[in-house]
This record gives sequence, structure tokens and C-alpha cells, in this order.
Amino acid sequence: MFRNLVSKIKYHYPFIRDPRRKSIPVMIFEYLKFSIMNKSIAEQYFGKYFYRKGSKDYDHYLLTDKIERKIWGLNNKVYIPLMTDKYLFEQYFSQYGLRVVKSLAHNYNSIFFVNSKLKQINTIEEFTDFLKSLLSEEISKKGIFIKRTCDSYGGAGTYRILPEDLESDHARVENLFNVVLNSQFLFQEIVVQNERMNLINPYCINTIRIETFSNRSDEIKIVSGFMRIGINKSHVDNISSGGIFVGIDIETGKLYPEAISDPIYGQGEIYTRHPDTGFSFEGFQIPWFTEVKELVLKAAGLVPQLKIIGWDVAIDPEGPVLIEGNTTPGMTISEIAQKGFYNNPVFLEILNEIK
Repeated sequence: MFRNLVSKIKYHYPFIRDPRRKSIPVMIFEYLKFSIMNKSIAEQYFGKYFYRKGSKDYDHYLLTDKIERKIWGLNNKVYIPLMTDKYLFEQYFSQYGLRVVKSLAHNYNSIFFVNSKLKQINTIEEFTDFLKSLLSEEISKKGIFIKRTCDSYGGAGTYRILPEDLESDHARVENLFNVVLNSQFLFQEIVVQNERMNLINPYCINTIRIETFSNRSDEIKIVSGFMRIGINKSHVDNISSGGIFVGIDIETGKLYPEAISDPIYGQGEIYTRHPDTGFSFEGFQIPWFTEVKELVLKAAGLVPQLKIIGWDVAIDPEGPVLIEGNTTPGMTISEIAQKGFYNNPVFLEILNEIK
């Protein structure tokens, strides 16, 4: 019981210290009122910023934890490894001609697979030589990304190595060696971001999240989308790592006026401009957006057993590149970015299907 109490206090603390919140008596009154009259709104009260001054249109927000779990349950579990295993993901979708991030090597503990050959690496010197050989290739001269084959949620288990790191940061390379040899990782090229996307934030790849839904008739539709953007010159854009997100008009591919950070990881800050570059979000046209939609719809069509997928897409100079797919997409972020799903016909169709 004590642990539960501590957990609840920790969860609510960021909301209590939020300067944009309503008074505590008002928050308590509203929360208790909704707990009696509309439990779904009560559940969303803090996570969707209903506790802030000026918040309104509570009934526009439909996604609760129970509904989200039911949506995830539409997916056939047998096929989920196609998404969770990043190496399998790359091999599967690339054979159908889809653009995916290319892997240079992968490992299972001390066994490394490079250019279809097996290699045992057991010392820091061998590991450093291995990294040098990867960084000497034309495709990866600017650096490589190293990420877990599975379970790299929120940017955790993701590392970026630049050529200069091998000479200037021996401690980091040694730490990476110890981490890599105790798990399974992919060594991937660093995607070169499209110049237009660099205008917003050039310090990391700012990925686009698009959710697709395959209905009972196997029609594939786009639910919604948003862009994740890194801040503080971080090399990752993940919201749980402090990044921000901004909604996308799915019809036009243009950004909405406001970006926001997560209430827990980023204090729910609202931005109309990027805090590092000063770039204004409103009306920014995402390059290659028609092709982005075509890419995720084609990818979803290759796994009809997975009804709901959150696709992460990067934009390079030649167009969209598929990064990964998620079978338990956190649609709360999507609903916040779209200011509610109440008038989203695809989401309403999903609700009808899970009844």
C-alpha cells in the first residue's frame, strides 16, 4: 500500500508543480466530479492536460487505457516479432523493395555477423578494430547507429558512434563494448536527413509517426500522425527522452502550430518554435509526404495480420525511409497532437470494431 501511495505521489507531482494548472481545489473538485459522472474523462484528466487553465472540449478525447489495450489486442501475436525484431523487420520489408535503414552488421553477444561472415570478438581491441572497419566504409563514414535488436523503447539501448569517438572517448567505447557483448545489437548507417527537415532541427533525425489500421475488410487506412523532434541538441527525438511532438494534418502533410513535450519527461511545455533553432512549426510542409503515406500503407499491406501499427519514418534526400513499426503504439500522444479523436472517422471505425 505504501509503495502504491509513493508511486501515485510521484506520478502527480509534475502536474501539481505545473504553473499552468488550475488551483488545487478546482482540480480536486473536477477530478471527483468526473470520477462520478464520466470515468473516462477522469482517467484522462492529467495525461491530456484537462487540469490546466483554459482546457475545454473534454468530450473530444476518447482514448482510455482500456480502449488502447483492446486496440492492441487486434494484432495477431504470432506476427508481432516482425516488428519487435529489428533485424527481421529490415530483412522482411527490404525484400519487397521498401526503403528501410540498412544494417552493416549485427551481433549475438560475442558472435558478430558482417557481410554474411561470422566473427568472434572478445576483447576491447578487437571491438575497436571492428568499429574502425565499419566507419571506413563509404556508407558509414559519418558515423553509425548501434541499437538493440529488440527492446530499444524510447531511445534506450541506442548509441551513436562517430569516427572521432574512437580516438577521443576510449571510456565510452569500452562501456559500449561491455554493453554490446551482453546482448544483441544492430549496427546501422546513419540516415542523412532531408535539408528541409534540418531547418526544424539538424541535430537528430526527426521521425514521423503514422498509425495504420486494417479493418475487417482488409482495407488499410491511416489513423493519424505526428512528428517527433529532438531538443537540446540531442541525437534522439524520442518523447520519453525529452523530445517534443507536433501534430500533422494527414491530408496536407503540414504541421500544426504547437508542439508539446510529455508531461512527465518534458513538463508538458508548449512550443510554437523550436527551442534550439527558433523555427516556426505552423504550416511547415513535410517533404515527400505523399510518398510517406504510400510507404506505410504498402508496408501495412504486407502484414495484414497486424491490424494496428505505428510506423516511424525518416525523410532523407531521396524520400521516406522506414525505421520501424510498433504493434503497441502509444496513441495517447496521437490524440493529444490531433486535439481529440472525436471526429476522426478511422478511429471511430476502430471503436466500432473492438465493441
